[in-house]
Amino acid sequence: MPAERVSCLALAVAALAVAACRPGASGPNVVTVTAKDYAFDAPAEVPAGLTTFRLINAGPSLHHLQLIRLEEGKTGGDFVAALKAGGPSSRRSTERPT
Repeated sequence: MPAERVSCLALAVAALAVAACRPGASGPNVVTVTAKDYAFDAPAEVPAGLTTFRLINAGPSLHHLQLIRLEEGKTGGDFVAALKAGGPSSRRSTERPT
């Protein structure tokens, strides 16, 4: 097989592999969070995979959405306790139990 054909075949296979890694035609998951004064409405769970978060501000005040990754064995309660303790919350919330 000539070198040009091998190169074209390799390029075509690489293009198909890259295309297969992209999200399908439906795109990423979309999670909508609605913020209002003193409350947030959001789903209890988020599907695995590429996800777009949309924040709708339904209140007169400015609202923010922040995502925090908790390591295995850590809970939202662990994170809240770290915040209340005044320590480095992000470090405590992501440390693995010993």
